[in-house]
Amino acid sequence: MTIKPCSTLVLGNSTVSPQFGWCTEHSKLLVSSLLNPLTIHHPGNVTYPLVTIWFNISLYLIIATGHLLNTIFRAVDDLSEFCQSLYEDVILIGLLIGVLLYRWRVDCIASIIHFMDTCFMTTDARILIQCHRKALATFFMFVWLFSTISTWMLFESLRPMSENEVKLRLELYGTEHPRRRLPMNMWIPGLDETESWTYELLFMTQVYISTPYMLLSYVCSIALIPMMAIHIDGQIKILCKYIKMLGHRHKDSKGNEIFYTNIEKNEFVLASDTLNEYSVAAIASTSYETLRGNISRKELKKLKAYERAFFKQLVRFHQKMLAFTNKTLTDISPLVLFVVVTNYFVFSLGLYQLTAYNDLQSKFQLFKFVSELTLAVIQFYMFCYSAELLDDCQARIRTSLYSSRWYACSRATRQDMCMILRRLRKENHPKFYQGVLVLCNAVFVRLVRVSYNVVNLIKFKDSLG
Repeated sequence: MTIKPCSTLVLGNSTVSPQFGWCTEHSKLLVSSLLNPLTIHHPGNVTYPLVTIWFNISLYLIIATGHLLNTIFRAVDDLSEFCQSLYEDVILIGLLIGVLLYRWRVDCIASIIHFMDTCFMTTDARILIQCHRKALATFFMFVWLFSTISTWMLFESLRPMSENEVKLRLELYGTEHPRRRLPMNMWIPGLDETESWTYELLFMTQVYISTPYMLLSYVCSIALIPMMAIHIDGQIKILCKYIKMLGHRHKDSKGNEIFYTNIEKNEFVLASDTLNEYSVAAIASTSYETLRGNISRKELKKLKAYERAFFKQLVRFHQKMLAFTNKTLTDISPLVLFVVVTNYFVFSLGLYQLTAYNDLQSKFQLFKFVSELTLAVIQFYMFCYSAELLDDCQARIRTSLYSSRWYACSRATRQDMCMILRRLRKENHPKFYQGVLVLCNAVFVRLVRVSYNVVNLIKFKDSLG
């Protein structure tokens, strides 16, 4: 059994394929460009002036503060409008906190990306490219969802309003021109946001901030963890291919018998350089028991030693992946806790807006409510899906061990297999804060139940008057 090497892999060399080199650098650039959308340093040795960065942050804070003031002092008089404004407040403030958390952990995230670039196996170009494409698909899925909602909010602010909507806005906001509205309602004390110049300036500011910063901050907070889980799963798939080689002869692309010296870099030596020609021909036997009468005891010991060394390489890489996963989860634990708590609020508010829909609201608002709820469901499900993906890695390794010719291995190697099987029987769901928070599909179901209870409570209090 052989593994199809990359196009540039040669005997005894660890050259990385050009395809994976592109994938690694492209993913690194993609992730790095999202780490600090409101900070100074960006990939490619591009540095923006400090004045520009603080100017953008100031605009973002003005919009978030004005929107929060609008929610507290004006939208609170109508429950439906208040829930929509509160939903947008959670998004605005949440994105800013998410960026700050990334900035706080930027060195840890940079070390994680460096480890992925330098220590991940590059021996199977097909799996690596598949993982890269899945990661990009996940990234662009979140970009598309968030862009759809942002674009729809822009269209909604420009469409003509019905008389009922104009009357509602006039009662709540008391502006001079109630038919003018911003993509995100905000209130600056002492100013009428619907007056000329003020309206145009605030409108363009919101469009400018939402395009480069809100979009990138959102994708940075949500897409990074699923993308990392996809790459880790790809490494486990490559490891499983090597595990299935247990008990088999190892060959290179030319059909020569080889001994792996480093599976991570696909380094190996020819078996003819270690054993004599007669012993190499005898390796075709099915087990060590049948080899005993065909080759010398010294040559047999060499084969057993190589088999154990090969298995130790598998165990060593598996332990490295476990340590990498644990370190990654520890470094991003504040971000995960923040995303989980935020999703409870966002999902509950989005579900209430959809269930409280009435005839006074437009079809544009209904579509926006459905899109917001869909985004909240998908983003949290992707977190739980990533957790299940990491847990499935354990089952995949167990299946690979069962599928290998473990029965043809020596007794010492089979004893070593029992030790790793005991570790593989444990679940591998991501745990945070000493097991207080465990990501899995059950957490997603719990989120739905809690959100429904919150919605029913809000509707019950609303019915009481």
